[in-house]
Amino acid sequence: MNIKNTIKIVIVAFFLLGIIIYQQVKISRLNEDNARLTNNQYTLITNSYNRELLLKEKEFKKLYKELTEHLNKLEIKVKQVERIVKVQYLYRDTTITVLVQDTVEDVKMFTVKEDCYDIRGIIKDSLIKTELSFRDSLDVYIYRSPNKALSWWYRLWHPKDKWIYNAAVYSFCQQDTLTVKKFIRIYGR
Repeated sequence: MNIKNTIKIVIVAFFLLGIIIYQQVKISRLNEDNARLTNNQYTLITNSYNRELLLKEKEFKKLYKELTEHLNKLEIKVKQVERIVKVQYLYRDTTITVLVQDTVEDVKMFTVKEDCYDIRGIIKDSLIKTELSFRDSLDVYIYRSPNKALSWWYRLWHPKDKWIYNAAVYSFCQQDTLTVKKFIRIYGR
């Protein structure tokens, strides 16, 4: 009778211990999610665009549908993406040219506006002043793909060699991808 009661008590104790461990793991995951969401909120509120947002795959698909569409065009799966960097590029240049031979009697102005650039100019007396502004938005995608050069058996036991990291850059003005000249990953710190 004593042994049966002891076994029952041990089983109940292990059951309760399992419930406690499960709850602790669940609380730990909730704390991690809370810290991640707090960091994301701070980044969005302060407009700190150079800080990293940490999103889960479902959150990313829900919030950034246009980026998901670009990834589909580039034939990159969302689960392969490690990082995305959006870059806004603006270039302005002003040129002043002096006409030595000719002069213009009155003031002439011209403007050319396109999606990606604007050209404005003024011709007055013997001066031509032109302003060029070029703007583009670039998306840089860092993603991983399986290293198929190695056998599946080697990849199973060497998880660091399992993936090859790639980079793709998409230009909204050109509506095409740009060539990546160098992609360097620093590790071993």
